[in-house]
Amino acid sequence: MTGKCVLLGVLFVFAGMDVKKRELSLLLLGICGAFGVILFLMTDELLWQELLGGLCVGGGMLLFALVSKESVGVGDGLLFCVTGIYLGLWQNLLLLFGAVLFCAAAGAVLLLRKKCTRKQQIPFAPFVLIADVALLFFMS
Repeated sequence: MTGKCVLLGVLFVFAGMDVKKRELSLLLLGICGAFGVILFLMTDELLWQELLGGLCVGGGMLLFALVSKESVGVGDGLLFCVTGIYLGLWQNLLLLFGAVLFCAAAGAVLLLRKKCTRKQQIPFAPFVLIADVALLFFMS
């Protein structure tokens, strides 16, 4: 549970950063990831297989970012590598699924209200935060 509370704070910072600057700090991502590994080594919340599986979710997003010429940002893939350290494979997949659903709903509303175009990019980290709050609420 400690890791999930830390992750909530981390996602809050990254959501604000993504909205304000439209980019995520690589240094801060690295620090948060290193802290997550230290927390993993100090607690028994996850198995190694879960941690590696969680990292694979972020790795898959990084691969998709490279293949799609960054229709998904590299920072988003790195963010999911960090969340994978804290959550493991299955909860990280749920987080990704929830974030995509919330982002799609917001994008549809923006398109219908003609507030953006199909090609316009919207920050993804706030939707990751919303999905994490929803998971904390529904999984506890």
